[in-house]
Amino acid sequence: MTNKKENARRLALFVVLALLLSALMLLFIVLFRESETVVFLCELLMMWTPAAASIITRAVTREGFRDMKLHLHLGVNLRYYIIAFFLPIVIMSATYILPVALSGHGEWLSGFTFTTVISAFLMLISYTAITSVRVLGEELGWRAYMNQKMEPLFGVTGTCITGGIVWGLWHLPMDLIGYFTGNLSLGEVFSMSGGRLTELVFFAVPLMWLTKKTDSVWPAVVCHGIYNYTTGLIAEILIQGAPENADPGIIMDVFRYLPMIVAAAVFLVLMLRDKRKRENDIKNTETAGQ
Repeated sequence: MTNKKENARRLALFVVLALLLSALMLLFIVLFRESETVVFLCELLMMWTPAAASIITRAVTREGFRDMKLHLHLGVNLRYYIIAFFLPIVIMSATYILPVALSGHGEWLSGFTFTTVISAFLMLISYTAITSVRVLGEELGWRAYMNQKMEPLFGVTGTCITGGIVWGLWHLPMDLIGYFTGNLSLGEVFSMSGGRLTELVFFAVPLMWLTKKTDSVWPAVVCHGIYNYTTGLIAEILIQGAPENADPGIIMDVFRYLPMIVAAAVFLVLMLRDKRKRENDIKNTETAGQ
C-alpha cells in the first residue's frame, strides 16, 4: 500500500503540472491570439491538461496506468448514469426556474412549452456525447486521479473542499483569456473566477460521489457535461419568456448557490455514511478473525 508521503508527493506533482500546463496554454493564446486556429486548439488542449498531468505523474513516479477508471460498467451502474444525467437538470432548474416562480413572475416561464422542453432534452442527450471528449480530459485528472490521492490525506470532506479549490484555480488561466482578448476587464475576470471557485467546491461533491459509487469516471463525465450546458440552455429559454426590459438575472441570483449547496450536503452525508460502513465492516471482519 502506498504510504502517505508518497501519496502527497504524487499529488503535489500532479497539481503543479495541471496548473502549469494550463498557464502554458494561456501563454500560447496570448502570443498567438491573432490566430483563431491556435486559440481554438489551445483552448481545447487546456481542457486536457488535468489528464496530461495525471499521465505524466503516473509515468514519472512509475505508478503505472492501472485504475484510470475508464471502464463503463454500464449494466450494474445504470442508475448512477441516470442520476448523473438528471442531477444537473434538477439543480439548474431549482437555481433558475424556482426563484422566478416563487417571486410571482410565473408568466416568465411561458418559454417552457412542450416543444421547447422536448427539444432541449434531445439537445442535452446529443450534447452529452459531444462534450464527453472535452470533459473527459478534466475528469481523468480531477476525479480519476486527484481525488484518489487526496482522500487518504484529507479525508472525504477535506478532499471535496481542497479538490474543489484546486479545480477552481485551474480555471483562472481560462478566464484570463477574456482579459487578454479584450472581452473582459481584470476585475470581471476575478469576480467570475471567485464565483466559479465557490460553485465548484460544492459541485465537486456529487462528482466525487458518482466516481466512488461506480469506480468509473464516466458518470462524472456525463454529469459535468450536462451541467456545463444546462445552465445556458435553461437561462436562454427563461429569458425568451421574460417581458421586454425585464432582468431575470436579479431574481435568479437569489438561489445562485443554494440548490448546489443542498445537493453537496446530501452527497457528502452519503459518502461519510459509506465510509463509516466500510470501517465498521473491516472492524467486524478483524474481530471475527481473532
